[in-house]
Amino acid sequence: MRLAPLFLACITAMSLATLAYAETAGTWKQIDDDDGIRIWKLEIPGVEVPGFRGETVMNTSAESVAAYLKHVELHTQWMYRCSESAFVKRFDEDTAIVYNRTDTPWPVWDRDAVLDTAFVTSDDNKVITLTFKNIDSKLRPLPDNVIRMPRLVGSYRMEKLAPDRTKVTYTVEVDIGGSVPDWMAEMVARDMPYKTLLKLRNRVTP
Repeated sequence: MRLAPLFLACITAMSLATLAYAETAGTWKQIDDDDGIRIWKLEIPGVEVPGFRGETVMNTSAESVAAYLKHVELHTQWMYRCSESAFVKRFDEDTAIVYNRTDTPWPVWDRDAVLDTAFVTSDDNKVITLTFKNIDSKLRPLPDNVIRMPRLVGSYRMEKLAPDRTKVTYTVEVDIGGSVPDWMAEMVARDMPYKTLLKLRNRVTP
């Protein structure tokens, strides 16, 4: 069964609207600038794990980055602490439902999410965006000793600076469910965008 184009547009619009709301609901603060990767965190009152954003420039085309992101089975090789990633349903080249599991340090249980994902290219063909948003899905049973995240929304934004030069911005807002130590929340806010973008850049850059 394929998603209707209007429904796909609604998914994308909802994801982008959620991110826009996050930017007005809290304050972005830059916390790091290392290896050409800048990191911000979003402080939101009452939210245990802050939102985060990472940005870097990759010496390859936006199309090459997007093509690599579509290899869901390879996400465990570069996405921070991703222990499992697989297609649940694939509708076409640009839209799919994806399962991700995150390995967390003991004694915290692992987290997972079932995600609606969509690639969208801007009308001027200068920006390719991958949006993802968790859904309440029974398509993937919850494993033992794993907490399904109540909320996970974000994007990879690939802006063409030149034919072989792309600015990649990775943004996430998450409610991981349950409680986590303060040190882990701080670690996630910095290490997830930094290490994810660093490994992705190393893999896609010739």
